[in-house]
Amino acid sequence: MLLEYGFRNFFSFREGAQVSFRLDSNCPQSISDGRDAATVMVVEGNNAAGKTHVLKAISFLARFAAFSFSSAPDSLIAFSSFFDNENSSELYAEFRTPNGVEYRYEIELTDREVIRETIYKTVKRRTVLIERLRDRIVRPRSMADLEGIILRKNASVISIFNQYGRAELSEVYDFFASTISNVGFLGYNDLWIDIDRAAALFYARPKMLEFAKDFIKKCDTGVEDIEITQNKKTIPGKKEEQIEYTTFFYHLVDGNRKPLLIESQSSGTKALFRALGLYFLAISTGKILIYDEFDTHLHPHIIPEVVNLFTDPTTNIGNGQLIVSSHSDRLIDTVGRYRSVLVNKENNESYLYRLDELPGDLTRNDRSMLPAYHEGKLGGVPRK
Repeated sequence: MLLEYGFRNFFSFREGAQVSFRLDSNCPQSISDGRDAATVMVVEGNNAAGKTHVLKAISFLARFAAFSFSSAPDSLIAFSSFFDNENSSELYAEFRTPNGVEYRYEIELTDREVIRETIYKTVKRRTVLIERLRDRIVRPRSMADLEGIILRKNASVISIFNQYGRAELSEVYDFFASTISNVGFLGYNDLWIDIDRAAALFYARPKMLEFAKDFIKKCDTGVEDIEITQNKKTIPGKKEEQIEYTTFFYHLVDGNRKPLLIESQSSGTKALFRALGLYFLAISTGKILIYDEFDTHLHPHIIPEVVNLFTDPTTNIGNGQLIVSSHSDRLIDTVGRYRSVLVNKENNESYLYRLDELPGDLTRNDRSMLPAYHEGKLGGVPRK
């Protein structure tokens, strides 16, 4: 479970920024449900304020930590500093594994090389598990002469150890590798999972398909059933058959079941179909789902139902986490001040804060925050 992450000199953020999921004793039981970390975090703000960059930070950190060894040895590291300045950037994440062990991963880098990496492990007290300075492992000394392992300047020590089959950092690798995101170097990627890939995912996992059916039927009163068929197609000149999937949505018309292809469904229903498999994976296996423009094509009444999948312990059995950007102001009241981050920008520099960090009583648990938000008292809205 992700506990917090932070970054400095990263895209539109010049100074340090921190996103905390930690819930202290001031958080009501009705929100925490006994958890000490939030399972949902909503990032709100004006257009171009830097919301996507907040998601980019944890998305980049996870991908770089787990998969950077797969990049070409001489390739640049895919991120930008604040207006491409020459100073190094820093990122970190603190997280807890299912067995209760906490880790902190810190990295300092430029787009050309890793300058420093440190991984801390906490059981009873925090200790350095491994520290790297450029092309050397400096702590612990017992790992300083790892035979056959060559550190690459554009790859994380986590991904390098995984590539060499070393088990010392396997828990850290597994955490970062389990992150799912639709945010890349260029931002939002609408093609992260298309209808055909979603259909293949559902076809192979009947429980996941039943989950999607139940949710869509609850949100779309016109849908009575969903059926996916697999078709094998022979391609001239190729030995392997091509597998295709066809998805039918059944509607009740005068008591009769009438099939329609998914392509005939509304944009909102298609968006749900594409995403529900990912929601299922997150809440059943404890993955982190990072979703930019989360509310696109979704009716305002459906958005809280999606959020509830992650906030309700009876559905979120794996303690999965959902990190989203949104323009839906209703979400602020839905998730509350402990699970809302607002992003603002001054002089082209972004900054953020969690709503419970604001002084005074503007963000109380017992009343709506929307009036104060719409009046600009909380920030995160366009200037008039």
